[in-house]
Amino acid sequence: MKCQKKNNSYNNRKNLFFVTCILFIIVTGVGMSGRIVMASSATITFSIANREVQKGDDLSVVVSLDSSDIIGDFEAYVSYDPEILEFTTGGSHVSGGSGLLKISDLNSDIQSESKKYSIQFKAIKVGNCEIAVSDTPGVYNADGDEMSVSRSRLTISVVSSEKLSDNSSLSSLEVSPGTLTPEFQKDRFKYQVEIPNASERLFLSAIPEDQDAVVEIQGNQELKEGVNFVHVIVTAPSGDKQDYQIEVRRLSVEEENGEEGDVELPQDESGVVYELDGTVYLQNQSKYKLAELDDSTEIPAGYVQSSVTINEIEIEAFLLKNDMESEFFLLFLENDFGEKRFYQMDRIEKTIQRYSQNDGTGENQESDSLDSITKSEYQKRMTAMVFALAVLGVICIILTITLVIKSMHTYKEEE
Repeated sequence: MKCQKKNNSYNNRKNLFFVTCILFIIVTGVGMSGRIVMASSATITFSIANREVQKGDDLSVVVSLDSSDIIGDFEAYVSYDPEILEFTTGGSHVSGGSGLLKISDLNSDIQSESKKYSIQFKAIKVGNCEIAVSDTPGVYNADGDEMSVSRSRLTISVVSSEKLSDNSSLSSLEVSPGTLTPEFQKDRFKYQVEIPNASERLFLSAIPEDQDAVVEIQGNQELKEGVNFVHVIVTAPSGDKQDYQIEVRRLSVEEENGEEGDVELPQDESGVVYELDGTVYLQNQSKYKLAELDDSTEIPAGYVQSSVTINEIEIEAFLLKNDMESEFFLLFLENDFGEKRFYQMDRIEKTIQRYSQNDGTGENQESDSLDSITKSEYQKRMTAMVFALAVLGVICIILTITLVIKSMHTYKEEE
């Protein structure tokens, strides 16, 4: 019994010692924490009257150093973009350039909790420039103890001194040899011109409305027989562009002599329909010419005569009566062998293929009858299904009633 009491007393003293140690550690930690919190600190900030300046402006950036203690020595490096801003002066404490400045204020007689340094720049290029402290600054209090430092950044936007013009129009456009068709208008961007076989180059005079706009001419040299495309590209000071396109047709020797030669269509990615000398041509893997429908040719069943616009050219077409917006429609064309017939064209892929009366798209009437047959058959099947379900329902009800009655008889017999 005595032994047990001794053990309890020993354990109590042990626990008391353990608690005392923990309290000591906590109190010591709080004391040290208090000393860390109370350590000297400083803040470096950048400021400017206006963060957006114009190219060519002079600007002053103020570097502020603030602390709760008296500030002693101070050294720091400040970075900036030398392509945007040009350093001009910073007083006796600031030196450097080419994107990096050094602020050095040592052994100062001024005792203060705040110091300011003014740095002068000149905005030399449009863009954004960030000014910040580079590396770790050295800030000390009056006793020579180093302070902890927090710092901020400053972003300056340099904008153009004037709004750039976005005028990319021509005031006049003339060509030689030949004459533009239609007559030039600044808001019309596609023209045609015919030149003789002897001319392999088209000379142009293109004058922009804005004298600071840039005019570039492409494709006016080494013109081949047939159709060529010349582009007059006008670039405004703002960067906006406008393309004036000239379709240049260089005649062949046969055409100049009045002989009919093969028509050469342009190899341009903009489309498959072209109009030359009043005749509309279509080019896919083969070459076709739009033909007129004669009295002996009947329009396929289910189609109506209409028109479509391709490559800004309106042509005669035959559309499905029940689906005028269908992806497919018919054209009456003449091929290279002089044969005239209907061809089917795909609005999406711009492909052309021979049309047959047996093609699926021309069988709308038959499709309508098939649809009516399908609907009738569907209704018959649904009626039969409903009847079968009704019969099954009646059978289930009868079976359920039979089972209930049988269960009741069995229960009475057991009683």
